[in-house]
Amino acid sequence: MITVKPDIFPEQKEAIGKARGMDEKASIKELFTNKANLHAMVLLIGIYAFWNLVAGTMGYFMPYIYETVGGLTAAQANLLQAFLWILTVAATYFVFIRLGDKVNRKRLFGIGAAMVTAAWIVLTFGSMRMTELLLFVSLWGIAAGFEAQAFYGLWAAELFHTKYRAMAQGFMFFVVRIGVGLISLVVPAMITILGFKTAGGVIITFLAVHMIIGLLMAPETRGKSLEDIQNERYQKSG
Repeated sequence: MITVKPDIFPEQKEAIGKARGMDEKASIKELFTNKANLHAMVLLIGIYAFWNLVAGTMGYFMPYIYETVGGLTAAQANLLQAFLWILTVAATYFVFIRLGDKVNRKRLFGIGAAMVTAAWIVLTFGSMRMTELLLFVSLWGIAAGFEAQAFYGLWAAELFHTKYRAMAQGFMFFVVRIGVGLISLVVPAMITILGFKTAGGVIITFLAVHMIIGLLMAPETRGKSLEDIQNERYQKSG
C-alpha cells in the first residue's frame, strides 16, 4: 500500500521552524554577551537582590527586631507579622493581579518601591510605638504584594528568549540567595555593634538603590505577547 504524506501548510512550517529555533542550545557566553540579556540581568538582579537583602533580613529577624528594639512580646511580634502577610496577600490580588495588565508597570513598581522605602524610614527613625509599627507593617505589607517579588517573577519570564530563560533564572536566583545568606550572618552583630539606626540606614540604602534601578531600567511590556517582546528586544540588541 502506498501512503501519501499530507502537505504541510505554510503556518505549520513556520511553527516548526520557530520550534526548532527555540530548541537551539544557548551557551553561557551568549547569556553574558548579548545586550538584551545583560540589560535584563542588571535590571532583575538590581531590583530583586537589593530588595531581597531587606526581605530576607525581615524574614529571619523581624520578630527579633520587634522584641529587642521595639520591646514587644513574642505574641505581639508574631501578630504583626501575620497582619503584614494578610495585607500582602490582599494587595497581590487587588493590585498586582487586577491592575498589572492595565496600568503603567514602571509607575506601579515605583509606587511600591517608594512605599517600602518609606516603611523603613518610619521604622528606623521613629520611636517604635505601636502606631508607627502598624504604619510600617501597612506600608510594607501592601507594597510587597505588587513590588519587586511580583515584578521579578513577571519580567524574568518575559525578558529572556526561551533558549536563555532557564539559565538566566538559575544564575540570578543563585546570586540573590547567596546575598541573602551572607547578610543573614551579620545582621544581629550589625544591630548590636552599630545600633539599629545605622543598620536601618543600610537597609534604606538598599531599598533606594533597588528603586532607582527599577525606575531607570524597567521596560513597558504591558499588552505585548512574549513573541513581540522577544522580537523587539533581541532585534535591537542584534
